[in-house]
Amino acid sequence: MILMKAHMRERFHIAPTSRLFRDVAKLAIKRMEEELRVGEGRVIYKDCIFVINKYLIPASHNKFIDRISYDAIQDLSV
Repeated sequence: MILMKAHMRERFHIAPTSRLFRDVAKLAIKRMEEELRVGEGRVIYKDCIFVINKYLIPASHNKFIDRISYDAIQDLSV
């Protein structure tokens, strides 16, 4: 049953049950890239994708999305 649910989620592009920042960020990137591909995305999406890949995923990849605080984000600033 669990395997069937996973296949259905993948088939219909529904978010995985993972709450890791890395997985949520990759899903957001995938959606932005798809919107850019069909011409509906904003120009800023390219910059967002760059920042997520270059800075946010390496710094927060193993953290749960609901455990990231404002202070943790402030620590990333230069």
